[in-house]
Amino acid sequence: MNDSNQPKNEKLVLNEQHFVLHHWRALFWEEQQLLVISDLHVGKSSHFRKNGLPVPREVGRSNFWRLSGLILDFRPREVLFLGDLSHSSHNKEWNDFVDVRQNFEEIKFSLVPGNHDILDLEDYQKANIELLPEVHQVGAFYFSHDQLAKEQIPLGVINVFGHIHPGVRMSGSGRQSLRLSCFYIYENQFVMPAFGDFTGKHLIRPRKGSSVFVTTEKEVIPVK
Repeated sequence: MNDSNQPKNEKLVLNEQHFVLHHWRALFWEEQQLLVISDLHVGKSSHFRKNGLPVPREVGRSNFWRLSGLILDFRPREVLFLGDLSHSSHNKEWNDFVDVRQNFEEIKFSLVPGNHDILDLEDYQKANIELLPEVHQVGAFYFSHDQLAKEQIPLGVINVFGHIHPGVRMSGSGRQSLRLSCFYIYENQFVMPAFGDFTGKHLIRPRKGSSVFVTTEKEVIPVK
């Protein structure tokens, strides 16, 4: 088998814990068997179609296909969503997500709510998703949707969050360039890329001493 055709992910050690940065824009914490996903935005494509924009239905299907693939690959104990799991009110795409969730009833699904998570409590209960506080602590890590203020984070703790949809512009030879999603780590902040395909990207300017890991369809690439 040609190894060059195999996806390439990155491994990272933070606070003596081991993580996999996956090219499908997800994070896996090995010791906790925890799969972390941010900003899936279920229903966003349906929301835009409802308002007259021709967004392909394949967008939502691709998100669910990748989510299922990650669960099958890692077999996590828990899937943790860092906010904006849903995008708007209840629609068919949410029902499709519930169908996917029912394929993995043995795995815990939990949600740190984000600003777009506006479904009724009953919707999350029917989907067997546990709603967590806005700041969820696991060991020396604080998980949230929004970035926490520095004074909220104890010494030695790392804040893992989403919301920003970080991306960088990569330039090639000539004038061509691409906007690519990325994992962005600086000081005690770990910014997750948006998992959803139809979410957009906020271009960041990496700080001195930070780490940037760009995601493509087949690999995670450290960028200096």
